[in-house]
Amino acid sequence: MERCAILADSSAPLIPPLSALLRSRGLSCLELAGSGEADPASPDTLRWNPPSLLSAHTAILESNTRHGGLAAGVLAFDAEAFAANVAYEGVVDASAAVNTLVTGWIYLAESVFEALAKQGSGFLCFVHAAPPAKAENASLKQLPLPVAIAESAFLRLAEESARRHGERALMVRYETGADDAQLEWLASRILEGPPSRAQNRWHKAGSRGLFGIL
Repeated sequence: MERCAILADSSAPLIPPLSALLRSRGLSCLELAGSGEADPASPDTLRWNPPSLLSAHTAILESNTRHGGLAAGVLAFDAEAFAANVAYEGVVDASAAVNTLVTGWIYLAESVFEALAKQGSGFLCFVHAAPPAKAENASLKQLPLPVAIAESAFLRLAEESARRHGERALMVRYETGADDAQLEWLASRILEGPPSRAQNRWHKAGSRGLFGIL
């Protein structure tokens, strides 16, 4: 069996079209659906409960059972999209939001890296999806506090992972609402693997050439 890519999670708007594009180019995908979404209808979609370490381990097990292992992982953090799916009406909801948007991503990232180390190949791509720079400041003011903090935690998770895991980690900035060139660029990076140089740097999706280092 050919190995697959795990993509999380489908509530980030870029994940479903990216998954479809990768499949069209011959890479099997296992798309994780967050607990706030409808029950997965596709056999290529798996329910993911972020605060559960067992759920992260199950995703890895399913990738092995269905596809023989991992070619890549893609973790996409879209704060605007996640804010609409995470219940937060006040401080009493803070713990649940943090468990979903911080703890859950740590569980999944570390589970993916552990699996990649065991099989001796593959990489994990962290994608920070955000509005264009001109709209970003206005957008941040509208985010619930735990979501804004979780976005910063995701960036740090990516950067620490790149520092610790080297060429097994790739960091990409993705501008939401842009044309399809970014999606095509991202799919190519996932299929080709991370560049062998310019590690520990953020790469801008859709930039010309291979690197597009920020």
